[in-house]
Amino acid sequence: MPFLFFPLDINYFNILTLPYGTLNVFIYYLGWINSFVLITISIFTIIKYENINNNYIFALLINLILNWLNNFMLYELNNILLFLISILIGLLSTLYLFIQTNKINKKLSYTIIFYLFWLIYNIILFTIIGF
Repeated sequence: MPFLFFPLDINYFNILTLPYGTLNVFIYYLGWINSFVLITISIFTIIKYENINNNYIFALLINLILNWLNNFMLYELNNILLFLISILIGLLSTLYLFIQTNKINKKLSYTIIFYLFWLIYNIILFTIIGF
């Protein structure tokens, strides 16, 4: 979803000074898409088949807003520092979403783990790029 509102800017990604061992651009964006697909499967399955509470809805909305904010910071503002701050906050919101999902359905919470690792990879990558 975030890519629909703030499309990927491959040219911006290519002009960054990327550290050795960075994933190629195509694989990098596949990682984002894969993480969004997995988290979307989890969300729609829970909404369709499980009883959800207000804590889950709150975690879901915060995470959704922060996902959009990440793309806005990186691809619209081209600001690595703001992207890092938003992705760190996004990591915390994703951990909260994971906990709330785990309370509702343990199996579906495992689909969020890839996204958590992807966020950590991006934090490391853009910290190196930023400094």
